[in-house]
Amino acid sequence: MELTIRQIRGNPPGRIRIIQFIDFQEDKCQEYYYGIEHYLMHYPQCVHVVKHLPLQQPYDISLEAARAVEWAATKNMFWETVEALLLQDKPLCSARILESLDKLHLDPGDFTAQQSDLITKNIAQDKLEGSFFDVVSHRPLLIQTKNSAAQWSQPECINAVEQIAAFVG
Repeated sequence: MELTIRQIRGNPPGRIRIIQFIDFQEDKCQEYYYGIEHYLMHYPQCVHVVKHLPLQQPYDISLEAARAVEWAATKNMFWETVEALLLQDKPLCSARILESLDKLHLDPGDFTAQQSDLITKNIAQDKLEGSFFDVVSHRPLLIQTKNSAAQWSQPECINAVEQIAAFVG
């Protein structure tokens, strides 16, 4: 299955995609997100892709956070919003999501008024791809190269990226 890619971080022609399926209520997602920084700094052939996989209860808050990020992407603030929501105190709630948008100088009122079909479609596509790869919270990272894809936990990912980077040059 070829994954849809809307936002990337790192070296755009990078041949190794580290795809993180994220739920903004999951504590490990922040740790994984910042762990990927290491790969981007040390392996120029890596790029980071975030896909939404809202699973935690209450589900509506996870979904609202994913929608906020996709909406912020229309304002060219995707990565800033991802980081702001990951740094937000847990448990996440609607007020904290709106507070994060406000701190980024994005109008929270504009966000609540513009819940587009495209945003919902993007999140649904990400969830479908997550279910295709059977992504679960203990293996939320997918490493994809031109010819293969494999799931990893954070410790496994460190070794895999090093080996793949050496192989693809």
